[in-house]
Amino acid sequence: MNKEPFENQEAKEPNEIYEDQLGDLVDKVEGAYVDANFRVSKSVGNDPHKEQMVLLLEDYSNKFGGFLKRAGLNLDLREFNEDSWIKDGDESEEMKHAKHMMINIEDRNKFVDFLREFGDYGLDNVKIIGLHKLALQISNQVKFFYNTDRADDDFLSLVPIFGEMSEQYKRIGELSGSGDLKQFEAEFKGYADAISGKYFKEHLKKKREEF
Repeated sequence: MNKEPFENQEAKEPNEIYEDQLGDLVDKVEGAYVDANFRVSKSVGNDPHKEQMVLLLEDYSNKFGGFLKRAGLNLDLREFNEDSWIKDGDESEEMKHAKHMMINIEDRNKFVDFLREFGDYGLDNVKIIGLHKLALQISNQVKFFYNTDRADDDFLSLVPIFGEMSEQYKRIGELSGSGDLKQFEAEFKGYADAISGKYFKEHLKKKREEF
């Protein structure tokens, strides 16, 4: 597959500069909810956890600004999708309505280009693990946070590129010899097939039940 160049030619540094940051970014996003809990004592507002999440969002958006811009991503806060919430003994209404940090696709052309270039400068465990973590994060956002049955720009940004994401995870998995990426090749292809076959709602319900 021929690689199409970025439409925006500014800051055309090699992907290599950014690829190693991927795992660090996802770790920060995954840990933001717990990190905010530890920091609530510093808040004075009516919703101290939300206040700390907003501060972390600003902090990470600045810290990883170059990477996010290059990869066509952004960070945001969301609550759980009401339809996806399955309460058990370890979950609470407080967690359900709390803010959680998301990694969204802001520019799908840039994001696809980023994936297409991934591995051009070699692959090591840091890069492979980062790519695995990103796929897991996006997959969980689809299952539990995005409003997939209503107009939701963050979800709609993914719809046209699920197939391409599957192809790139297959390519990188074969290039690296990593079997860990295979599950996301299949998962993203499953989403693409379900959307084109008009059975996405049933497919997503099954994926949630399997979680």
